[in-house]
Amino acid sequence: MQPLSVQVMDPIFLDHFPLCIELGRPGNKCRKAFRFMNYIAEDPNFTKVVEGSWRQTNNAHYMKEIWEKLKHVKNAIKELNVKEFNGVTKRIKDIRGKLKNVQEDMRTPNHPHELFEAEKELRIQLEKWDLIEESIYKQKSRVQWLKLGDSNSAYFFASIKNMRAQNHIKTLMSTEESMLQTDKGIEEEILKFYKQLLGNANTTMPTIQPNIMRTCPILNIRQQQALIRPFDKREVYQVLIGLNFSETFVKWIITCVQTISYSIVVNGKVSTPFAAKRGVRPLKTLKNNPDFNYHPRCAKLNLVQLGFADDLLLFCWGDVISAKLLYACFDNFSKASGLVANQGKSYVYFGGVAPNIQQEILQTLGFQASTLPFRYLGVSLSSKRLSIG
Repeated sequence: MQPLSVQVMDPIFLDHFPLCIELGRPGNKCRKAFRFMNYIAEDPNFTKVVEGSWRQTNNAHYMKEIWEKLKHVKNAIKELNVKEFNGVTKRIKDIRGKLKNVQEDMRTPNHPHELFEAEKELRIQLEKWDLIEESIYKQKSRVQWLKLGDSNSAYFFASIKNMRAQNHIKTLMSTEESMLQTDKGIEEEILKFYKQLLGNANTTMPTIQPNIMRTCPILNIRQQQALIRPFDKREVYQVLIGLNFSETFVKWIITCVQTISYSIVVNGKVSTPFAAKRGVRPLKTLKNNPDFNYHPRCAKLNLVQLGFADDLLLFCWGDVISAKLLYACFDNFSKASGLVANQGKSYVYFGGVAPNIQQEILQTLGFQASTLPFRYLGVSLSSKRLSIG
């Protein structure tokens, strides 16, 4: 049963605040997304299974072939997990029961000598599966400051329950001001929001600044009409070929542009994919602003941002004006795209900046400060030169 919850409702016309008490709801038994568990890599057949599934041939070409191979590897790992590691908690319970019976038999006089070997083997199996269970709990709890092998399963499990209780959406207020409490209603409301955000094309750009546009080359009426007229796949293909891209690369680009879709995970359940129709472009107007100063290592490249997946790294000189201009540019990007920074996961990293200026920048941006080095995608990011050795 999920943890109990109490929600304070609006009083409306009452003279007190009503309380909505949830006594628990049935568990969500939906199909969950595949997640690789670290203990699978310790299986002696892991490398053989991955190599065998990767070498399977198919009739696809290029990127689709790689995608098919990855699917084969995922299915093979799932089968290995079900075959070798299914029901870890039940196995531990069974082994403990057998070990208890063996130890009870060993208390009797003149017990067989084979019981010593049986007890030894059961102890080895219990230690193995206890470590696997602890590894599962540790990975799911995302607790990094405790090591495996210290019998911390209870703490890891408690962390998992706490994290699930915080991340699980039990109630949601819809746009029509009605309270949604069912999993289906919550999922439909969230999908409705993201389909409006990402599944519809922009008809207007709320952050266009005419005074800036007038300082740049302006199109005449004929050029404007040519720019907004409908185009088809054939014209895009001809333009890319005209830019000396290879035909294979052009096909990849057209396929990627036409097949973008999103899936939303709501309470562990993956939604049906929906097509994407809204795109975003990085804002590069800062280079035209004389008050903005680049990061000393980024000036020659005119580099302001680096993006990967849903992560964005922004760079500037450590002064208040540059930080304000950079954040204002990002704020315009957020208004146009609907993508905003997560205050709880965004940090400011300083290098060689005076403490009073650091404090003023933090107050301006509203983010927390952190320190270098930190790891990103397994690589240590530091202000110093990295060395291998």
